[in-house]
Amino acid sequence: MPIEKRRNRYFGIYRLPRDVQRIFGKTRVTVALKTDDRTIAKGRWAAVEAHWEAAVRQAREEDGRGAPGDARAFWEAQAALATTDEDRAFCEAAARGEAMRANPAYWRAQLAEADTAKDRREIRELIFEEAEIRAQVESRAAGVEYGTYDADALARAERWRDQATGKSVRLADHLDSYIASCDVKPKTADMRRAVLLRFADHFPLSGDITPRALREWIEGLTADNKARATVQRMISDARGFWNWLHETEIIEEKEDAPDPFARLRVRGGRVNRRDAFTPEQVTALHGAALNRGDRQVADLIAVAAFTGARIEEVCALRCDDVIDDALTIRSGKTDSAERRVPIHEDLGPVVVRLQSASADGYLFDGQAPNKYGLRSRALQQRFSELKITLKYPESLTFHSIRKTVASQLHNAGVPEQIAAPLLGHKINTISYGVYSRGPDLETLREVIRKLQYPGMSLNKL
Repeated sequence: MPIEKRRNRYFGIYRLPRDVQRIFGKTRVTVALKTDDRTIAKGRWAAVEAHWEAAVRQAREEDGRGAPGDARAFWEAQAALATTDEDRAFCEAAARGEAMRANPAYWRAQLAEADTAKDRREIRELIFEEAEIRAQVESRAAGVEYGTYDADALARAERWRDQATGKSVRLADHLDSYIASCDVKPKTADMRRAVLLRFADHFPLSGDITPRALREWIEGLTADNKARATVQRMISDARGFWNWLHETEIIEEKEDAPDPFARLRVRGGRVNRRDAFTPEQVTALHGAALNRGDRQVADLIAVAAFTGARIEEVCALRCDDVIDDALTIRSGKTDSAERRVPIHEDLGPVVVRLQSASADGYLFDGQAPNKYGLRSRALQQRFSELKITLKYPESLTFHSIRKTVASQLHNAGVPEQIAAPLLGHKINTISYGVYSRGPDLETLREVIRKLQYPGMSLNKL
């Protein structure tokens, strides 16, 4: 009698004749009889076996319904043809069983619910048995002789087995949870998601990630002429996701397995160089904006030139952020971006004018925010058009004005521990970075006075 006891329950095993294995996609069928009583198990198996004998006869007559090797499609077709409720129920149950057994998640759930090490071992044996059957059936469908395997079929069966045992997981299944765990701004989260979706498309399973495969992926990115900094950011995002998968024990840690991200290097790729404007070039930009009648862009340039603020920081300034002759930058790219910047004496009249003319409470009013709440897009485009008219190279951008400020402070001998908080940069030392509250406004006011742009007419109408 082809029944055996596993995990204190009886299972029936029906060995399919070789000529119909291709149709069912199996060499044998294992059916849970859901009892620990051998007599009851025999009775149940007799009924199940009879159904399988009838199914084999039907398969031989019709050469199967659905694609060869798709047992679920076969049983669904048989359920549609069934003439009795009993036969229909059997076929539908068989179809559900095939769907579950084909899904690696079903087996992972079985392993997770197992109470003892013995139960887990027996479930793993069933998984390996199922994988072997898949390899055998696919190999035979590919015309390979009985007892040998088609290399591609064997590789697919091994991938399925690794998913079923939890050795390899589908990366896309865990992407949302990882992004939700990241304490980052919405724009950063969306950028990270885009990178990881592309990563998961290239590496569907965690088992696909090897040092060699990662190197080839990176080589492909640089061959596409992606900027080196972009490739490095993509690697950083992927590495963070990989580490999280291990920290949350979604992927089992293997002591003898090498870290695929260790010693990765980016070679090649486009290098995006960003230079600083000279003070004279900033003056020329400001004058060109006035000549075009774009007072708002001219003011944007002036505020950036005398504060060193990023473009979005400038566009986010509200009228009530002007306190005690200083601009309060409340949010920015990093936590260190929150700071107070004294208003340069030459810039004072510009700020007063912007306050008095504002219709929406922002110094730079009338800017529609994007989905992240950022207000700089339109002004950034107008600045770029202005820069092109002056034939400045691609290495000079709006952010280059910030570099101009940093260069002037450097050349004036301003210590980094003073310049860094003024620009919204973090100081990585204990004394000044951790214990100090930072330089006071009077100290920063003296530093701001060192910024000079010869010929810039801030009060020109």
